[in-house]
Amino acid sequence: VLMIAFILLGVVQPVFAISGTGTWVGQQYESNIKTTENEDKPYGVYLRKLRNAATGEEKTVFCAEHGTGFYSNVDYNGSFYTVTDPTMKKACKIAYLGWYKANPYYVVDGGILDDSWAYETRLSYVFTQQYIWQTLGQSNATFIDSNIQAKYENFKNNIESQIADMERKPSFDKKTITIQAGESKTIEDTNGELAKYNSIDRAQDGIRLKHNKGENTLTISVDENTNLENYK
Repeated sequence: VLMIAFILLGVVQPVFAISGTGTWVGQQYESNIKTTENEDKPYGVYLRKLRNAATGEEKTVFCAEHGTGFYSNVDYNGSFYTVTDPTMKKACKIAYLGWYKANPYYVVDGGILDDSWAYETRLSYVFTQQYIWQTLGQSNATFIDSNIQAKYENFKNNIESQIADMERKPSFDKKTITIQAGESKTIEDTNGELAKYNSIDRAQDGIRLKHNKGENTLTISVDENTNLENYK
């Protein structure tokens, strides 16, 4: 049973590869939010988590194998691995943007079934799960409630917009810049993306890179004694 979970690095970057193995105990809850695939069932889309049998650590998780059995209070042996497939990478981004970014410390439990405060949170989990399945080509289901389906379409559009924004890079990305030893050059990002990056002032091998957050310029200085011909 393939599950998607995250360790978060900083505040924006999902990590798709961490090391380690372990035994995890499954737990799931009935969302009561139904799609065309489960309209004749009482439960709707399941909400799922895993608990580390050794440490007790819990993680909200999403299924990446639609239709594969997953059961509460059953042990699952798993290991973390490096995601390389582009479609699975997108599924990971959907999981991050749809759930983990907004709920970094909340692990689903029985309280998420309380409509008085958790309904929208429950919807965001269900939408994230369905969009992962859809992205992986495992489901084309729609939600029975037309109002929920409309919210789902808005959810997907918002996720796609955020992914597109994440993938925008400075205009000089992958470009070659020539600088003479002992000289400096300031380059400008005409895409306006560099301003979003944190400040940096780093020197290595006689090359100094300096950038201030909020500005769209990067200054590259080359020491006059450097022996480097290429620096990536």
